Amino acid sequence: MRPLKLTISAFGAYADKCELDLSLLGNKGIYLISGNTGAGKTTIFDAITFALYGHTSGGIRENEMLRSKYADKNTPTFVEMIFLYNNESYTIRRNPEYLRPAKKGNGFVKEKAQAEFYPPNQQPITGIKEVNSAINELIGLDVNQFTQIAMIAQGEFLKLIHASTKERSDIFRKIFNTKPYQQLQEKLKERFNALKKDFLLINNSIKQYIETIILPENTNYDFNPLMPKDCLINLKQIINQDKNDLKQLEKDFTVLEQNIKENEKIINTAINQQQIQQKINEYQSELTTKTKTLPNIQEKLSLVQKDFEIKSTSLNVNIAKLTEELPKYQYISKQQNLLQTAKKALQSKQQQMANDETTLAKLTQTINDIQTDLKTLTDVNVQIEQTNSAQKENNQRLQNLTKLSTLLEKYKQTSLKHREYKTKWQQQQAKLAELEQIYNQQNHLFLAEQAGILAKDLKPYTPCPVCGSTNHPQLAKISTLAPTQAELEQLKNRCDIFSQKLNEITQLASELNGKLHNLFTEIKAQAENILGNFTQKTIFHDVEIKKCELLNEKNQLNKQLIQLNKLSQKQINLNAQLEKNLLLQKNLEQKLLSLNTSIVKENTDIEILTTEINTLTKSLLFTDENEARKQLQKYKQIQNYLQQNLATAQTEFDRLNQSLVEIKAKIASLQTQLTPQNYDLNELEKIQQEYLATKENLMPQMQKLHTRITTNHQIQQKLIKKIELLDVKQSLYSNIQALYTTATGSVAGKERIMLETYVQMHYFDRILIRANTRLMMMTQGQYELVRCKSSEQLRSQTGLELDVIDHYNGTTRSVKTLSGGESFKASLSLALGLSDEIQSFAGGIHLDTMFIDEGFGSLDSESLAQAIKVLSQLSQGNKLIGIISHVDELKEKIDKQIQITKNHEKGSSAKILI
Repeated sequence: MRPLKLTISAFGAYADKCELDLSLLGNKGIYLISGNTGAGKTTIFDAITFALYGHTSGGIRENEMLRSKYADKNTPTFVEMIFLYNNESYTIRRNPEYLRPAKKGNGFVKEKAQAEFYPPNQQPITGIKEVNSAINELIGLDVNQFTQIAMIAQGEFLKLIHASTKERSDIFRKIFNTKPYQQLQEKLKERFNALKKDFLLINNSIKQYIETIILPENTNYDFNPLMPKDCLINLKQIINQDKNDLKQLEKDFTVLEQNIKENEKIINTAINQQQIQQKINEYQSELTTKTKTLPNIQEKLSLVQKDFEIKSTSLNVNIAKLTEELPKYQYISKQQNLLQTAKKALQSKQQQMANDETTLAKLTQTINDIQTDLKTLTDVNVQIEQTNSAQKENNQRLQNLTKLSTLLEKYKQTSLKHREYKTKWQQQQAKLAELEQIYNQQNHLFLAEQAGILAKDLKPYTPCPVCGSTNHPQLAKISTLAPTQAELEQLKNRCDIFSQKLNEITQLASELNGKLHNLFTEIKAQAENILGNFTQKTIFHDVEIKKCELLNEKNQLNKQLIQLNKLSQKQINLNAQLEKNLLLQKNLEQKLLSLNTSIVKENTDIEILTTEINTLTKSLLFTDENEARKQLQKYKQIQNYLQQNLATAQTEFDRLNQSLVEIKAKIASLQTQLTPQNYDLNELEKIQQEYLATKENLMPQMQKLHTRITTNHQIQQKLIKKIELLDVKQSLYSNIQALYTTATGSVAGKERIMLETYVQMHYFDRILIRANTRLMMMTQGQYELVRCKSSEQLRSQTGLELDVIDHYNGTTRSVKTLSGGESFKASLSLALGLSDEIQSFAGGIHLDTMFIDEGFGSLDSESLAQAIKVLSQLSQGNKLIGIISHVDELKEKIDKQIQITKNHEKGSSAKILI
């Protein structure tokens, strides 16, 4: 992640809108943020962190405190940042919650916190939670991890090295994807707790079963819950003994039951003889009484028959006449019901007509409103076509700009190559000149050596073969430094080779120069078309600026098109709604016409029914059917009374005669059942009571034994199952317990290193290797960070704490013993090592920028130089490092700076110095 452009408005110390083109700082190196105390240096880092995560870098300033106290009330508070991640450009904008002037009336209203995120070639993402989730997913870090890895905030550097194992483990879990190991620990814990619970439940069940065993009185058996298998053996012996005792009691009980049944049979026979004689006496008495009442009943029957014959004739005539008139009353009632139904239907239709007229009026008003809204949306489609055209033009310009960027990059690479060949040519030329000078010197020595060879054979007065002189005053001498002819030729061959290479380099450089000229001509043509006026010196910067402008224009066009599409959809919906409402209006008008016709017909039908009902009512004796039916009912009741009275008298006479016949028959039948044998009922009952008493004593004993056998047998079966299950669970419990204590670092007497922590220790060691390459350099080999090998307390989680080795005295001690400056060096080294390891990790996080807020003031000049050297080496790759510091020495050593100027009345301002 590398910021390209940062816009701050009414934020912190910055009262007005402040735009910083951070792309001017390049994509690598170190830059300094300098300014007076309180000018707003840390606010730059706060703005970057707030834009990404909605929080400040140090976590000290609350979001409600971010509104600038110097800002004009109408200046909005927000932060907008364009940043590069994985070679793609993203834009994010946030504003905190603050008070702003009300748009209507006086006073202030609360502007809610908002966030907008514009990924490339995707729809914008809005909403604080949604944007936070998108940023976390893109960068791979939350705000706490980002501020510990990519940013060392003011006063926070000690937290990085003093972090506990748990704090580091939480950070490493997300970075190095060690959550599966944590999940394995949790699964083992759940499995262990479940088995432990099952184990305790089984033991408790066994204990409960043993406690519920029913023991015989005066037993000597011992039932210890801790020895369930011995309890099971004793229980089996008790059950067998109880079964034998129950078998004997059941045998005795069967004999007793047989005696009781036989004696009861004799008793029942004696009682039956007594009851038969008693019934014979009762029947004889009843026969005498009923024979005396027979004449009176016969006389009563004759009187009732005469009364029935006299009254029944007139009753039948009246009943027939009323029965004939009843259908007419029913017809009148039916017509009256029809009349009431017609009146209700008429009232309902009149009400329906009123309701429909009201609905029609509302519907007409709705149609007018829709037609008014549609007039305001007439040119929406034209605006959409214009916006689409603008988008196409914007895309074409972006494509042209991309082509120009490609040409510029090609020109840049070709220029670098041309410069490289130029340097090679200069080096080759210098070497050739040096070699030719050596060759000339050696050639001179060689020629001089030839004169010495001729001179050695000259004699006085002998002509010289070269000049012919016979006088040789000073003979040439042979030099020991002269080369041989073969050496001289070899030297000349080397000169020729260097000369040939120089010619090749000259030709390649000339070709590259031609390519540069052609590329610049093409770049110039495209740049004039895209940028207008430009200079070769600023063209790269101009292209980036133009690209940002076009991207912003593209985002604006996308937003505009979304809004226009919504209006277009609204136009479509309104047209559909208008068509639907017009159809409803037509249907309602037709319905009202039909209702009016139906109401007229209903009124005519009601008048006809009313006339018919009045005419028929006048022709009848009674006013309504109920009165007629009441009179008919009275006649029928009198008729029924006479009939019932006659039937009752006849039934009474017939029953009496029948009863006399039946009583005589019963007496004769009972006399045949009497026997001459006599029984002593009292003695028989006494014997029966003795038998029953003995039975009552046996039954509780048998029930007690049966209950004890049944209960103990059930307990026995349950104990067998539970003991078998306990054996299985105990073996599994022991194995899972060993895995659980190992994975969770709970082994007694050993350090608490969990499985996840053990895996994270591997990554931590790799981080420390990278960190120590910087720390050893910054401390001149004195200090080296190592993992703490032992814990002060075996109860706390360990494995990721830090110690430091002091190579000057050979001791190992806690990092908490380091001084302020030494702690800053250690924190800086650890942060750099963590950043390197993250980016080297498979699917790693791309952090191209690092921020350091203060801490350099605690270093001496030598340590400061070492820290700057380490940071410079780091930034030679593709990393940009921002530093906030008051140290004047840094201002002299770092060229690229963001200078903050403080104004006590108007707030701070910032500018970039290159």
